[in-house]
Amino acid sequence: MNKVNVFGHKSGTLGKVNKVFEIETGLQLVVQNSGYSSGQRAHPQVGHFTQVAFDQSGQRLLAADHLGHFYLFDFGRGRFEHVLHTRHPCTALSFGLRDRRQFLAALADGDVRLLAIGQSGSGPASELATLSGHSAAVTGISPHSGGRYVLTTDPDVTLLWDVDARSRLRRLSVREDVQLLLASFVPTRNLILTAFRDDSLFLWDSETLQCRGQLPTPPPPLQLSGLSTGAEAELGPRYRSLDFTPDGRQLVACGRTRQVHVWDLDSLQMARVLELPASVGMQLCPLRQVAFASSPDAVRSVNLPETEADAGLNSSSSAQHQRRSLALLAVAHSGGVVCVSLGAGGGRSSGATLTNRLQSADSHVTRLAVTKDRLALVNSGQLLIHCLTTALRPESARAAMSARAAANAAAAAAAAADAAAWPATEPVTDRTDRTAATATDSGGDTGRTYTIVSGKAAAAGGGVSPTKSSKQQSQQQQQQQLPQPQPLNRKRLRAILQEFGQFPGKYRLLIWKTLLQLPENTAAFNALYNKGIHPAFLTLQDRFPLRSNKLGRVLQRSLSCVAFWSPLFGEADYLPLLAFPFVKLFQNSQLHSMEVLMTVLTNWCGHWFEYFPNPPLNILAIIENLIAYHDKELYAHLCARGVTSEILAWPLLQTLLTEVLTREEWLSVWDCLLCHPPGYLLYFVAGFTLLSRGPLLRATEVREFELYYRQPGCLGARDLVKQARQLRTRTPAEICPCRLLPAFAPLGGPQYPLFNRYPVFIVDYQVRERDRLREEERRYLEERRALETAQRRSETQRAEEAAWCRQQELLLAAEERRRAMLAQEETTLREQRRQLAAEQRRARVDELAALTAQRQRLRALQSRHRQVEAQRLGDQLGRRQRQTTAADLEDDIIDDEADGLDDDYDDNGSPGLMPQSGGASAGFGLVSELEGVCQDNGRLEADVGRLLDRLQAARDRLKTSGSAAVRKQKSGLNAGTAASLQAAVAAAAANAEGHDDDDATTTTSQSSY
Repeated sequence: MNKVNVFGHKSGTLGKVNKVFEIETGLQLVVQNSGYSSGQRAHPQVGHFTQVAFDQSGQRLLAADHLGHFYLFDFGRGRFEHVLHTRHPCTALSFGLRDRRQFLAALADGDVRLLAIGQSGSGPASELATLSGHSAAVTGISPHSGGRYVLTTDPDVTLLWDVDARSRLRRLSVREDVQLLLASFVPTRNLILTAFRDDSLFLWDSETLQCRGQLPTPPPPLQLSGLSTGAEAELGPRYRSLDFTPDGRQLVACGRTRQVHVWDLDSLQMARVLELPASVGMQLCPLRQVAFASSPDAVRSVNLPETEADAGLNSSSSAQHQRRSLALLAVAHSGGVVCVSLGAGGGRSSGATLTNRLQSADSHVTRLAVTKDRLALVNSGQLLIHCLTTALRPESARAAMSARAAANAAAAAAAAADAAAWPATEPVTDRTDRTAATATDSGGDTGRTYTIVSGKAAAAGGGVSPTKSSKQQSQQQQQQQLPQPQPLNRKRLRAILQEFGQFPGKYRLLIWKTLLQLPENTAAFNALYNKGIHPAFLTLQDRFPLRSNKLGRVLQRSLSCVAFWSPLFGEADYLPLLAFPFVKLFQNSQLHSMEVLMTVLTNWCGHWFEYFPNPPLNILAIIENLIAYHDKELYAHLCARGVTSEILAWPLLQTLLTEVLTREEWLSVWDCLLCHPPGYLLYFVAGFTLLSRGPLLRATEVREFELYYRQPGCLGARDLVKQARQLRTRTPAEICPCRLLPAFAPLGGPQYPLFNRYPVFIVDYQVRERDRLREEERRYLEERRALETAQRRSETQRAEEAAWCRQQELLLAAEERRRAMLAQEETTLREQRRQLAAEQRRARVDELAALTAQRQRLRALQSRHRQVEAQRLGDQLGRRQRQTTAADLEDDIIDDEADGLDDDYDDNGSPGLMPQSGGASAGFGLVSELEGVCQDNGRLEADVGRLLDRLQAARDRLKTSGSAAVRKQKSGLNAGTAASLQAAVAAAAANAEGHDDDDATTTTSQSSY
C-alpha cells in the first residue's frame, strides 16, 4: 500500500499515485500526518485533516489539518508541499476562482483569507487579502461559476463578495432565530440556494436577489407502531448536506434519516424521495454528507428520472450523460461511506440499490471531496485517495476483477509449473483449454458472475456456471424481513387520540399535514406569492401588531395569497383572527401555512359565506337547534334575555375557539377536529355553551353574555371533547351537523380549486366599493401629501428666509464690528504715527544739537588757531621791527604800501573775512560753515603772505639804501606800520569773537525751538 507521512516535511514525493492497491475500494494513496515534534520524543503529535478541496483541474488537492497546516498534493507531478501555516484551524476551503492558483480558506476566527500558490503552481502560498465581516466561524464557501463572486456563510449571516475588487457587495442576514445551514450558487445558473436549519429551502436570483420560490419538503418516514415502543423519530429531515448535479438542474439533500431527497430546480418540484437500503443503518440513520460523483468510465450507477423539462428538450444528451455517469456518495453519521444506485421507478418515493461500500460502518469518515477521476476521504484524521472509476463500480464487478486477478495469478503459477515439468515443445491445445478468466455483465444489473475455467478444471467439475453473489442475496433477504412502514390514516390516529388525548407535540405538524392532505402545489403557490401584498392587508401590521416581525410578514403574505385566490377573503374582517393560530403553527413554511389555511376555509368554513356580509345564518341555526334540543331551559333563558346565536356562537366561530381556550387546549381540540368530519366543529361550539350552563343562567345582561364569549373560561379541552362526543351520540340525524354539512375534501393539485360559495354580486359590489373608497382614499392621501409637501415647502422657505435674515443680521453686526475694529485700529495707528513723528522731531533736534556742539567746538579750534597765528605774526613783526634798517629811498614805497593796506582794511572790515549775518548763518549746515571757515583761513594766509613778501621787498630795499636818515625815518614809519598791523590783527580777532557770538545765538535759538 502506498503511504505517505507529511508531518514535519516541507515537500516530498507521493509515490505511485496512479496505481490501485485495493481493487475493492480503488484505494491509491494513504496520507498520514503524525510524528514527533522537535525536542519532544515522549508522545507523538497527530495532525487530523479537517478540510479538503480539489482545484478545477482535479490534479491538485489542498488539505488542511486542525493545527493550521495546509498541504498541496499535486498528482500530476507526484509531489506534495507544505504551503501555509495559520494560527487558527480551517473551517472551510474552496477553489473555483478565476485564477486557478487562488483559493479561499476560512479560519476559526471568522476571517476568510484569499491566498495564491506560486507562479509555477508550487511553493508557499501568499496572502492576497483578508475578507473580514463574519462574527462567527464560516461554515461554507461557494464560488460563482464565473469565479468572480463568492458567498461565505456562517450560522447567522451570508456575505456576497467581489473577489476581484476585494470588497463586500451585500450582507444577507437572518432576522429571527432560524440559523443558516448553507448559501450556495447553483452551478451554471444565476441562482442562489439558501438552506435553513428548519429545512426550508429557497431559490433566489443572484442578480436581483428576488425570491424565485421555495422548494417543498416531504415528511419523514413515520411508523405509528414505533410511537408506542418509544422509538425516536425527528420532526423533519433536518438537512445537513446538499449538492448539485454538474449542470445545476437537480439538487440532492440528506439529513437525519435514510431518505435522500432530489429536486428538479426547473419546475421547483420534488423529483424523487430515495430510501437508502436498510443495510446502511437503522430507520433514523443520520447522513453527514452527500455528493454527486461523475466518471466517464464508470458503470451506470445513478438512474435519475427524466423531468418534464428534459422531455421537452430536443437534445437530451446532457440528461443521458447524467443518467449514465452520475453516482451518489453518502457519508453516514457513523462514518461509513456508501455508493448507491437509484432505482428506475418513476414514482416520487422509491428504494435505492447499494452498489458499493467504500468504508465500513466502523470507519470514521468526516468529509469527502470528489473530482472527475479521484475521490478524497478524511477517515480518522487520515487522507485517503481513491480512484473514482474503481470506486463507482458495483461490488459484483469488483469481485469479478478480484477473481480475475486471482485466476490470472493461479494460471501464471500453473503455467510456470507445466513449463518446468514438460519438455520445451509446442503444446497441442483445443479451444476449451483456456487460462482462468472471469467476465461480468457490462451493465452490472443482473448481479451474476460467469467464470470460465481451463479444460482440466472443467473436467474436474468446472465449466460455465452462473453464480449469484451471496452478499446480495443476504441483503435482499434482510430487506424482505424488515417491517414495512404503514401509512397514516384517520382511524389509527383516532385510536391514538382517544388513548392519549392529543398527538405528540413533535409529530403534530407532520400528522396535521398528513390529515389535511396538503398537495404542496409549488407552482400555484409561487403564482399567488409573486403577486405581492394584497391591498386589503397593506396595513395589517398596524392593525394587528405582533412581537415577531417574521410572524407578521408570514401572516401578511399568507392572507394576501388567500385573498388573491378568492376575492371574498379580502373582504372578511375576521380572517386575520381566524388564520393567526394556523400561520403561527406553520410559520417556518410559507407554502404549508397557506395551504393549511385554504384547507380549513374550504372545509370547516365553506358554508359560512352564503349570507355574506351577514353572519352564516344556516350554521348558526344548526348550533341553535343543538342547544334547544339538548337543554331547553338554557335555550329559553337565552331567548328571554334576547341572546341570539350571533352572540353565543358567531364569536366562537370567527376565532375558531382561540379566545376561550389556551394554546395547548386549542391544539388538543383541533387534533380531535382534524380526525373527524368538518361538521364536528359545531358540536364543540354548542358544547361550550352547554358546559357553561351555570354562568349563563346567572347572567342577565346582554353585555355579560358578550363578555363571556370573548374571554378565556374555566373549561378544559378534555371536558369539551367529551361533551362533543356525547352530543354526537345523542343528536338525531335530522339535526346532525356531520350529515348536514359535506365531508372533508382536500385541495388537490396541481392547481387550487375555485371557491365561489358566496354571493358574488355582493362581494363584487363590496370589492368595487372598497376599490372606489381605496381610490378616493388614495387621492385624498395624495392631496394630503401634496398639501403637507406644500406646507413643508413653505415652512422650509420661511425657515430659510428667517435663517437668511438672521444671517444678514449677523453679517451686518459683523460688518459693524469690523468697522469699529478698523476705526480703533486707525486711531491707534494715528496715535502711533504721532508718537513716531514726535520721536523723529526729538531725534532731529538731538541731531541738530549734536551738530551745533560739534560746530562750536570747530569754531573754538579755529579761533584758537587764528589767535595763535596772529600772535606768531605779531612776534614776527616785532622781530622785524627791531631788525629793520630801511633806507629812506624806500619810505615812499612803504607809505604807499601802508596806504594800500589801510584801504583794504577799510573796504573789508577785516583782512580776508566775509561779513556774516548772525541770525541767518544758523540755517546753514555744518559743511558749508566749515568750507567758509577754510576759505577765510586761506584768504587770511594769502593776505599775510603778500604782506610778508612786501615787507621782505622793503627790507631788501632798505638794506641797499644805507642812509642813516632814511633809517631814522624808516624806524618811525615802521613803528606806524607795526601799529597798523597790530590794529588789523586785533580787528581780525574781534571779528572771530563776533562769529562765536553769532554761533552761540544760533544755538540758543535752536534750543528754544
